[in-house]
Amino acid sequence: MNTPAPGSPYAHPPMPTPYPPAPMEMPGGVRTARVCLWVLGGLSTLGGLIFSAVAAFAERGDSEFSMAEMTGIAVLSLILGVASLILAAKFRTGGNGVRVGALVVSGVVLLNVLISLASGAVAGGPGIALGALVMVNCLKRDGVSWFKRVRV
Repeated sequence: MNTPAPGSPYAHPPMPTPYPPAPMEMPGGVRTARVCLWVLGGLSTLGGLIFSAVAAFAERGDSEFSMAEMTGIAVLSLILGVASLILAAKFRTGGNGVRVGALVVSGVVLLNVLISLASGAVAGGPGIALGALVMVNCLKRDGVSWFKRVRV
């Protein structure tokens, strides 16, 4: 049987599929980054609350930091914590902006931990691990394709 070649004037036009494409399953690396953001958000929010309580006592001279320094640390920690929680909640439906936001938050966390370690603090292990996991898993090919996928 002779069938016309594709692209010839006698070929049948391509038929659209009646169903939208099946939804992708979230890759394991993206799930790991999401869990890390949940943990990072919880720890940062808790740390911000603790720092704000300590800032209240810094006025009495019980701390080596001033009240303004402690309040600044508390506000930064609360902002990072809330941003991490919002981004983790948007991982399933969000686009490339969620990925970029997660990269920015993890970068700020990593920078903060490195500055803390350079100043002599020793409590940077969870921040380095969580920030690095979020950054690596959001930069991998399957992570990029998850956030740039077609949504239905």
